[in-house]
Amino acid sequence: MAVFREPEREVTVWRRFRDGADGFASIERDGLRGVRAVGNAESMIELFLDLVPALPDELVLEVDDWRHDRRWRAEGVAQDDLLAALYPLRIPLAQGGGVEFTLVAPADQLTLSAHLELIAWARTDRWPFLLHRAGLVERPPLRGRLWRPDRRAFAPAPLLDDAVARLVDTLALREA
Repeated sequence: MAVFREPEREVTVWRRFRDGADGFASIERDGLRGVRAVGNAESMIELFLDLVPALPDELVLEVDDWRHDRRWRAEGVAQDDLLAALYPLRIPLAQGGGVEFTLVAPADQLTLSAHLELIAWARTDRWPFLLHRAGLVERPPLRGRLWRPDRRAFAPAPLLDDAVARLVDTLALREA
């Protein structure tokens, strides 16, 4: 009896399934207060999109494609345009990771890392407050370095590549 199967896809358990509850740790460095939030891929992407309205109306957007080692940047990006361009990336980004989005405002920085972790910095305690309000649990910071794939170690993701190309065109990002 012959069995026909498709080629097996790479297993990306580290991105899709973490330890149950989404949580965050507070960080303090050089007079800045930050948070690092971890959870499953889908919830971190949704949290990132939910936190964008907490930033000013115009932002600097930096996109870093770890898969292809390319970077783009745009200044004065409107929140509404940004959210409309990011929304279609949710599913391919959750499946593939490997693209980092950083939003820079005069007093804040919000990043969705290539490993689908959320990192935010400010001079105030606003980010822990916002993450508590979003239902995340504060945990003690982890010591040491966690294992994560390096640049270019991400599996091919053609759907994500196409979506990132559309975002770059839509928001008129320039290569950095």
